[in-house]
Amino acid sequence: MKSVFKFMSIVVLFFTFVLQSFAIDAPNNLRIDSFDNNSVKLSWNKVNDAFMYSVYYSTKPWSEGSYSSQTDITDMNSIEIKDLIPWTYYFSVVSFDESWNESSYSNEIVLNMEKNVSNISQNSDFILKRIDVLGLNLIELTFSSPLENVENAIREFKIVNKNDPIDSFQVIKTEINPDDSTKLILTLNKDTQKLKEYEVTIIAIKSALGKNIESGIDSIEVFIVKDIDYSNIEEVNLAKEIELNAAAEIQENTTWSESEKVLLSVDEKATQLPTTWPQAIILILLSIIIWFFIFIFKTKKA
Repeated sequence: MKSVFKFMSIVVLFFTFVLQSFAIDAPNNLRIDSFDNNSVKLSWNKVNDAFMYSVYYSTKPWSEGSYSSQTDITDMNSIEIKDLIPWTYYFSVVSFDESWNESSYSNEIVLNMEKNVSNISQNSDFILKRIDVLGLNLIELTFSSPLENVENAIREFKIVNKNDPIDSFQVIKTEINPDDSTKLILTLNKDTQKLKEYEVTIIAIKSALGKNIESGIDSIEVFIVKDIDYSNIEEVNLAKEIELNAAAEIQENTTWSESEKVLLSVDEKATQLPTTWPQAIILILLSIIIWFFIFIFKTKKA
């Protein structure tokens, strides 16, 4: 009987390990898109192979007990929760796979509706929507409106390791994405660490229309650095920047005559011609070798 019990225990532990190995990932970057005095709209990043999602929430954080409420399941990566009262709420989202296995909780966000409801009309049209990690020391903030793009624009941020507030970061450079003026690229003074969670607080920034993001829920966002190779991304971004700068410098400082343009065009076409002579020589040598062996074989046979 003991041997059977041991065997069953081993089987249970094995399948528990297997199920945990293939558990679906939890959503990340849960964020508040908008809210009023009795409802809130939330969104999060999609999860690969996720079938459905559901949001847990309560008036107390998860660390002080389980969440008291749960929304209906949805196949969208956003949801609106209604019939709330002005209070402080804590939210977290989970994902489900097709077998209805539930993931762990996402990042937890807090909303003090009672405190912030008076600022809704002022701030709802200019908020921080998401954060993307472009490199270990490079992040991109996406806002709901185009940003102020003037020389010496005031842009101040506070970035800390969420689990170690002493581990803080300085923003040494800010640059508006040339392809999208709602995106701001931040260069940090040091590298972040993979699989760590970081919190960004906006201290000061203005939209193109002069709107401010004030201290409060709209000014805070959390991001996680994924366990991927960012070196290629950084190299591609650096190469693009060098290429664009070089092209701009040539266009700005160089003027070509029509004859020089024609010669330049001819040279460019010449460099694009296929260089097939090495392959041709190899083929000729292979043919000679084959015919040599055929000749030797026929000579011996004769």
